[in-house]
Amino acid sequence: MTTQSKELSNTYGKGYFYGEGSGYPKTGYSQSHPDWREYINFIHSLKGSAIRWLDVGCAYGYLLKEAEEKGVSAFGLDISTFALNQVPEVRPHLVQGLANDLPFADETFEVVTAFDLVEHLPDPEKGIKEMVRVLKNEGVLLFSTPDPLLFKRKEETHLSEHPPSYWMDQVGRLGLEARLRFFGEPFNLEIIAVKSGDVVKAGPLLEGFNRDYFGNQSDIVKASSGKCQIALRRGWSELTEKPPGQGIRYFRKQASLYIFNGERNPLEAGLQFRLKRNVSLQLNAKLENIGIEGVNKKEGVWHFKTGTFFLPPGGHEIIIRCQDTDEVEVHGIDIHFSEKEFSQYNLSLPIDQYQRYRILQQSVDILRNDEEPKRILEVGGAPGQIAGFLPQDDITIVDVEHCDIPNFQVTDGLNLPFADKSFDIAASIDTLEHVAPHNRETFLSELIRVSREYVFLGAPFADPALRQAEQVLFEFIHTKLHHIHRFLDEHLSQALPDKEETEEFFKSQGLRTIVLPNGYLSHWLILMMVYFYLEADPRLNRIKRLINQYYNKNHYPSDNRPPAYRHLIIGCKHSLPEKKTEALKALISSHIDRGPANFTPAALLLELVNLDLLNEKDRVIQELEKTSNEKDKTVQELITHSENLQKVIKEKDESIKSLNEGLQDLEARLLASLEQNSFLFGRIDELEARLESYHQHIQNLERIVDHPLVKSMRAGKRILSLILRSRP
Repeated sequence: MTTQSKELSNTYGKGYFYGEGSGYPKTGYSQSHPDWREYINFIHSLKGSAIRWLDVGCAYGYLLKEAEEKGVSAFGLDISTFALNQVPEVRPHLVQGLANDLPFADETFEVVTAFDLVEHLPDPEKGIKEMVRVLKNEGVLLFSTPDPLLFKRKEETHLSEHPPSYWMDQVGRLGLEARLRFFGEPFNLEIIAVKSGDVVKAGPLLEGFNRDYFGNQSDIVKASSGKCQIALRRGWSELTEKPPGQGIRYFRKQASLYIFNGERNPLEAGLQFRLKRNVSLQLNAKLENIGIEGVNKKEGVWHFKTGTFFLPPGGHEIIIRCQDTDEVEVHGIDIHFSEKEFSQYNLSLPIDQYQRYRILQQSVDILRNDEEPKRILEVGGAPGQIAGFLPQDDITIVDVEHCDIPNFQVTDGLNLPFADKSFDIAASIDTLEHVAPHNRETFLSELIRVSREYVFLGAPFADPALRQAEQVLFEFIHTKLHHIHRFLDEHLSQALPDKEETEEFFKSQGLRTIVLPNGYLSHWLILMMVYFYLEADPRLNRIKRLINQYYNKNHYPSDNRPPAYRHLIIGCKHSLPEKKTEALKALISSHIDRGPANFTPAALLLELVNLDLLNEKDRVIQELEKTSNEKDKTVQELITHSENLQKVIKEKDESIKSLNEGLQDLEARLLASLEQNSFLFGRIDELEARLESYHQHIQNLERIVDHPLVKSMRAGKRILSLILRSRP
């Protein structure tokens, strides 16, 4: 055993399995290990018993013990010396080793499982690849791991927590057909994958991998197919069948769906819910709210149809909220997809997002020397919009919070976990202003260190007009939408970076710089106010998208001019040909506005908002008047009801009087009955006394009859009688 293996074995020693630095209870793993019989039955139904099964990270080997009962030839591997020696009867089937270097030949096993293992691997890509290597063709890989988007417990040994799209991407890259589900806890991701290049053959092996059971029962969401999948995630009841053959689930107040887009392009999606009753539904995705566009009733079931929404590649959780407190009975959820080009999706983005990545895309394309993909790192790039603008390039995105896209890594921009010159381009767009001022030079130094050719830095830089515009937008959102915009609040609470100082720092590090304005400030303000105004009501999603598409397509080029909301500083590590320099400068609009920022359109929008508020006030007054009229009607109804109650009370009093009279008569009859019963009781006592006297008299007579003198007299009487009969 190598030194590294010994250290790992000690890490996963007795203390680990008794809750030290792990999620196991202090009573120990033996008291809390899962029951794998359902999994074994499922695999047995797919592959039969004549198979070889490898459980990687087998711990004590309990899965093997249960598999042997089914006649399955099972083997286990773990690094922990302690764990491998806990169940002696399975020890001959256990091997000590590392998941990243499995000591088995290629295509040895029909089934490989790894429960709660991959998050412990320093190189999970290699671990998954090893498991696939030892898997036979048409073999099944099944593994589970916590999703860090919902799993908030910190464990020291979890070196590689990743969201679902990362793991689906890993098995997809290796040519496996896969399905996912969330089992037990909402954070517990399980993936089943088949090593087969034939989708048709793999299909039957993947069917029945449902949310909380194995089987082919009809669920409210049909089994997904292709590279787009939909799964129930949190808030759902267990599946029931009512009537038989029809799956029903319930949720109370909130539930969620998980949709995985494994395609290379974005999808436009729409949902339809079939519910038992009419309720008020609200749907939210991370990227946008989803409006309900139609509600109708068919054959006793209510159908709710949503508007369409975009799903870029990766994972998406759709939150479903209901204002009712009672359970909502769900008969079905249908979803339809249509694949779109990134160019269509990009145009629908808010102008702020479109502007920042469109100028980045144009600049990168100008600087290309060939058609080879560039290796690009974006720091602070969640939720990954850059990938839609540079789809041909090899993109890596890092941020301080998890994001459900395959090419993502959680890390701090102040200490990037990459070697020097790992990327052709290091980019950071609208992130520097969120870095504490005393850390900004460190942040910039890291970008410079990991880049080989260029650094792209986009940010809003300190400027009185820009600060005024952000203050207007912040107050607008606060007043209209009644919440504090997190990022604008950070902008206003600390000083924005200084553009000249940032440019000078690049130059001090040996970089040549080109600065491009991006986002004409007056247009930026008015369009952002319009965006947030429309964002407040999901029913306006369609018009919001049309406005974005129209403006981004027709007005973006004229927005790259001062005064600008942001500037893009391009730092070059080598000299640029004059032709490329001129091409970059040509991105600046020829319409140069030298005057102050024009906030007149914003003022007009505020007037519209004021008018909207007045209309809202009139609506509220009308509602109050309606409520008042309804209140008067209710008062009159209460008066009528009171009169009816008085009548009922009078009738009740008469009934009570009649009952009292009947009660008095009943009491009199009862007293008479009691007197009669008293006489009868006396007669009974007298008869019982006479009967007792008779019994005593009979006993006396019996004693007389049995007396010897009486018996002698009877004998003498019989003798005398015989003498008299013998005389002539």
